[in-house]
Amino acid sequence: FVPLITMFIVVPVTLIVIGPLGTFVGDGISGGINWLLNNGGLFAGLILGGAMAIIVMTGMHYAIVPFVISNLAKYGYDKFLPLTYISNMSQAGATFGVFFRSKDKKVKSLAFSTGLTALMGVTEPAMYGINIVYKRPFMASLIGGAAGGGFAMLFGVKAYVLTGNGGIPGLPGLVGDTFVYALIAMALAFVVSLIFSYIFGIDETVAISDLEETPNTVQVDETLNAPVYGEIKNIKEVSDATFADEMMGKSAAFLPTEGKLFSPVNGTIISLFKTKHAIAIKSDSGAEILLHVGIDTVKLDGEYFEAHVKTGDIVEQGDLLLTFDADKIKENYDLTTIMAVTNTNDYAAVELVGAGVTTPESQVLELRSEANNE
Repeated sequence: FVPLITMFIVVPVTLIVIGPLGTFVGDGISGGINWLLNNGGLFAGLILGGAMAIIVMTGMHYAIVPFVISNLAKYGYDKFLPLTYISNMSQAGATFGVFFRSKDKKVKSLAFSTGLTALMGVTEPAMYGINIVYKRPFMASLIGGAAGGGFAMLFGVKAYVLTGNGGIPGLPGLVGDTFVYALIAMALAFVVSLIFSYIFGIDETVAISDLEETPNTVQVDETLNAPVYGEIKNIKEVSDATFADEMMGKSAAFLPTEGKLFSPVNGTIISLFKTKHAIAIKSDSGAEILLHVGIDTVKLDGEYFEAHVKTGDIVEQGDLLLTFDADKIKENYDLTTIMAVTNTNDYAAVELVGAGVTTPESQVLELRSEANNE
């Protein structure tokens, strides 16, 4: 009876206390970060640049996504995104500091390889495989992030495109009036982190077995169902380049025939955009999914949309998330609906397995992990 009693206690507490509290705290933190970005200047860069790795570790960066997309749509640029590039460079720099300082061949090899992946925008191997294990390199990365972030905010560094990659491959997203300053900020974060990591040193007694591989946070393979009644569309034919080039991650596009959006998985709502045209879900198995109704529909500012869930809600596959007036929206906007796996890099493969007409029961995207593809 213990599991049953536990369930009767935990479920109500989660729904009544923890869920609303998490939403309140998340909204407060995201609002505070947005205020800092707009008003904090150099101070904001030092704080957010230094704390970015921790923000990402806790998943709080997802609460900022609505602000980022809104800024890109309204102003054509965003100041938060450059800090993610800077944080990634600081993780890479700290790892290379370990590479130059360590005398252990295995540690040097692991530090070098994970440092390279961090430069390419994938920081988990560096962060969890080296920096956090040795602790002091992680502290060095926070110092480097603060230095780069402060410089970036001081010179007003901006990102102009959401590329979905905060490393070297994502540099085109920073191309604009402040591109040179962005490169300097990234280089500063890398160099400062490397120097402090080298100075702080490491504890060579840490077992290499603790470093060699960090388990993937995605627990199992997963299949995503279609979020709408409609028809699958070639993603390359989508009019918005952000989605057509799959900058948000591997995606599927749909032409809805009804004004209803359903959950493609069992999971938790991690972000409901204020304009209600988009919603982010994290599945129970770790997949991070963005559902986006229409192209440029952020400009409707919520008109014709009605949300049936809120941030923090637990949903099951097939649950109704949003309703929208498809006919009204189609008068001025492309109604193409996107389902993007924003943590595509956590998988060995994300493949389109569906075609033609879809219902919420249609299997569309198959997510396969490294563990099952050895």
